[in-house]
Amino acid sequence: MARVHEPIILLGAPRSGTTLLQSLLDRHADVAASVEPRLVWRYGNDRRSDQLRPEHATASVADHLHGRFAALLRDQGATRLVEKTPANSVRPRFVEAVFPDARYVHITRNGWGAVPSMRTFWARRGTGFDAKQLRKMKRRLREVSLSQLRYYLPELGRRTYARWSSHVPLYGPHLAGLQAAADELGVLEAAAMQWRACVDQTSTFGRNLPPNRYLEVKLETLDADVMAGMLEFCGLAPSGAVLDGFREHYRLDSARRQSSLTDDERAIVAPYVMPANSWLGYPEAGAEDVRPPSRAAGLGLP
Repeated sequence: MARVHEPIILLGAPRSGTTLLQSLLDRHADVAASVEPRLVWRYGNDRRSDQLRPEHATASVADHLHGRFAALLRDQGATRLVEKTPANSVRPRFVEAVFPDARYVHITRNGWGAVPSMRTFWARRGTGFDAKQLRKMKRRLREVSLSQLRYYLPELGRRTYARWSSHVPLYGPHLAGLQAAADELGVLEAAAMQWRACVDQTSTFGRNLPPNRYLEVKLETLDADVMAGMLEFCGLAPSGAVLDGFREHYRLDSARRQSSLTDDERAIVAPYVMPANSWLGYPEAGAEDVRPPSRAAGLGLP
């Protein structure tokens, strides 16, 4: 069975910059980037939430994942895999069980900006099929195995007929109990739960790895030097194409943007955001400085 060696796993909560990093690293000549193959990762564990544990990485599951990603590398003539699936942020120990030599890049974003953005995208992308969702559905159909269809056809139906459902449609990593939380507490608090779970699981996992395997960066402080350091950390040669792409697409004002919340909404979000923000090195609301994380090899980001 073909094996993938030293994959570069991008971790981060939704709306935190993982898509930007993936698109930039995909410009590197040695890289093949996979685009959120959610169902590939869930092979053999379709009954469970996204919070998979190491024991769920059975030999057949690991073989399936290695085989699918090795085929991507072969088809694209690349030597290094860059993988970005937001749900991996709530199951990093499962990912580690499959790829014990992976290098992890964790991009964070200030929770006061990320959580409202997640709430907006949840409302926009949780139901129906816009152009992006149609493209994603076509990818899902290509990646799904026959044994998985019975689990995901009902999900497709719920997305199509959401207006007749008594449940809030879900978006992003599926946590255990998230449906009940969204139904009872609303989308904003459910999004805050998702964000906090991604931050806590990934940071706790990554900060216990050797420094050469885990890099923590902030979206708000990305710059060309950080990108160059990221390439070095990943074991990739310097790339003008990656740096040119960064200069073309990165917008500091967008990275730091925070949607307005009412006082009541801030009170709902604060118990999730404030402790995690402090742990990640973000200032209190309204302050301007952003401290680099303790395990970022001198590189700071959100």
